[in-house]
Amino acid sequence: MGKTERIFNFLIIFAVLVWLVSWYQLRELPDSSTIQPEVNTAPTQAKTERMPFTFNYRDTDYRVVPLADYKLQGLIVTHNNINAWYNYYHDKDSVNLKDICVIWGENIADNIYQKMKFKSGEWTCYFESWDSDTWRVFDPNKLSNNHLLAKDLSLQKKIRNLNIGDQVYLEGMLVSYGKAGLDEKYYRASSMSRTDSGNHSCETFFVEKLEVIKAGKPNWHIAKEVSKYLFLLIIILKILLFFVSHRKVLFSRKINYII
Repeated sequence: MGKTERIFNFLIIFAVLVWLVSWYQLRELPDSSTIQPEVNTAPTQAKTERMPFTFNYRDTDYRVVPLADYKLQGLIVTHNNINAWYNYYHDKDSVNLKDICVIWGENIADNIYQKMKFKSGEWTCYFESWDSDTWRVFDPNKLSNNHLLAKDLSLQKKIRNLNIGDQVYLEGMLVSYGKAGLDEKYYRASSMSRTDSGNHSCETFFVEKLEVIKAGKPNWHIAKEVSKYLFLLIIILKILLFFVSHRKVLFSRKINYII
């Protein structure tokens, strides 16, 4: 094994280790001591005077029916991944950009949420705890799963970049929506209360303003991305090195044969 190959193997192991550590770190929610005061505030909902409108997303027109003006602030505890192989209902062309599961208020106090497990399905936020005291204190009415839409391109990018552990403020409207021309009875409609039964509140949220009050672990996100691309780069270089070395051997044999 040559020196170059040893260096490549070391870098592969290093990249994998950094990715694994980053993955673990990004699943850990921040300590309650880092939570900003405004994140403890409950969502606010008000009657809206807005009229239905249409907007285009990736060559498809969607009609949006405003139901209420809405403001939400909280801690993102999980979100879906529309690019996952198991995500049947979402893809890169889905107007529903991302679903974020958010908690606020007393659910953030005393690190209660760190004793909970949160997981996002394709449309649902699941939460559980094996600790009976935690389960008794945790308030499911101070959690909501938000299906986010936006017309503004910069907002769309911000929504896609939201991560677990981010403390966020969002402002816009609760809406029902569907493809233009579709009967409204088939529109995807928003929950209108944080105390809904079943899967609890499930908001369809048309976002007009988004602020990350405090990012979760931005450095670990960078480390994860860098390690992923480093791994891919080294693999490509190893493949190229293999073919170059193999070609040199064949060429050398050919010269010797001619001589």
